[in-house]
Amino acid sequence: MVDAATQVERRAAARLPFCYYCGIAFKAGERRTRDHIPPESIFARSDREPLILAAHDKCNSYHHLTDEKIGQLVAMRRGQYPRGHRSKKLNLVVSPDLSAGAVDNLDIYAAVWRFIRGFHAALYREPLPQLFKRSLELPFIAVNTGDTLRPQHLVFVERIQRSRQAGRIDRVHANKGQLRYECFWEQHQGEWMCIFGLDICDWKDLGKTPGHPARGCAGCYTLPASPTGATPTFWQRS
Repeated sequence: MVDAATQVERRAAARLPFCYYCGIAFKAGERRTRDHIPPESIFARSDREPLILAAHDKCNSYHHLTDEKIGQLVAMRRGQYPRGHRSKKLNLVVSPDLSAGAVDNLDIYAAVWRFIRGFHAALYREPLPQLFKRSLELPFIAVNTGDTLRPQHLVFVERIQRSRQAGRIDRVHANKGQLRYECFWEQHQGEWMCIFGLDICDWKDLGKTPGHPARGCAGCYTLPASPTGATPTFWQRS
């Protein structure tokens, strides 16, 4: 089992010799910045015990506006909303029957995959390649799309729970338990699949609407080989 759950483990992750986002190693004397993964604005001030990773200044600053938006989105879970028109970064669209709302100016998929890239680097001390097979189910749904959970989502959730109970899971815990990322690896059709679950401030409740129960965030990505030290599943598909 690989952890980035204690302060000591998270500090070690902050000293990686490459940019967690682009994967390129830092040159001698090159400027680097400290990037909070996820952004600290997501969490209440009293909960901030972050995972911080090294990044190129350009890679970090590129995501500044997205970080503000996702911070405001998750802050709604705590009943906090931006004050004043200029502070508001999210554009909220409400369904005609007022039963649900959606944000139409935030690429939440890209934001979450950036977090996954950071978690991979923190756990395995290697960058996640730029091109990889992946799938992701978020807590949020689009308005009036008839969105339903894909069958593999429930399978992933069940396997993560079993792996956790068996103590066969890699994890990133930070911000006093408000960030929980868990994953394990299994071989499938000659490749290695990482199956993961991600909870940020119990954000599943943000996607709860009439006709759509709360759901978690889970997904997978596939690489030719599993990282050194990664925790394999204790069962294997036939």
